[in-house]
Amino acid sequence: MTRNKFRYFKNLLKYGDWTILDTFFHDDYLYLKDHTLINRDDHIEFMKKEFGKKINVIDPQFLYEDDHMMTYSYNIAANGKNYKVIQVQMYKDEKIWREMSNAVEIKN
Repeated sequence: MTRNKFRYFKNLLKYGDWTILDTFFHDDYLYLKDHTLINRDDHIEFMKKEFGKKINVIDPQFLYEDDHMMTYSYNIAANGKNYKVIQVQMYKDEKIWREMSNAVEIKN
């Protein structure tokens, strides 16, 4: 099992080259966030605007990867609170096609 998708994700966070996001997501991409489906363009714009500025990804952890999916976890600090996030991505044509996540507040 390789971890190429996860390595790519970590490098994206480390170097912050958000200009390449257009090549990363499938044209039919949808993200299930809470009770809302977010399309490709809206999600890319959100990532470019929020990650590294308002949302800080902390300690990304690899969980599982194969040719068709990847799942990982990380902590974020947003709006003065800390959250544990589990992210699941399904791939089609070697690009992220469907994605969903669950964020749970970390209580101290």
